[in-house]
Amino acid sequence: MPDLARRAAAQLREYVDSGRLIIENVAIAEAAGQVPFYVNPASEWSTIRADWAQRNERLGSPSTASLTVTALPFGDLLERHEVPHYLKIDIEGADLLCLEALDPAEPPNYVSIESEKRSWPALVHEFDLLERLGYRQFKVVGQDKVPRQEPPPPSRPGRASTCRGASA
Repeated sequence: MPDLARRAAAQLREYVDSGRLIIENVAIAEAAGQVPFYVNPASEWSTIRADWAQRNERLGSPSTASLTVTALPFGDLLERHEVPHYLKIDIEGADLLCLEALDPAEPPNYVSIESEKRSWPALVHEFDLLERLGYRQFKVVGQDKVPRQEPPPPSRPGRASTCRGASA
């Protein structure tokens, strides 16, 4: 959403100005072009997927608007910016588009996805994609438990940390 991209750029101005961060205000989709974007009051539930917008409505959080936004395939962004060291994917219904665009010869060192877990075959497909990319170890974390996580003393790099998970 344009306003979220502008707010992120303003909050992270130091990193944007230094070139350490690039914010792309695009949706990830199968093809380049314009796609509908269903705006949800819970912004993390906004999506380009009509079936996900319908799911959100059934869960009591209907979309409040539909915008037309620019979309790109994830492969186009990889060509533009290279493969990241760590790839965090959480894009409400389009996560697998990112995994499918990755090259098994040059995957990110670390990948984090939000599993769709809508069916056993879909979950197996996610693991098959990760294995095709060369990943052999996985950690499954219940998203609802993240705010209660605490790092071990001392943290793995050996430096003390008092960080807690973000609150919901």
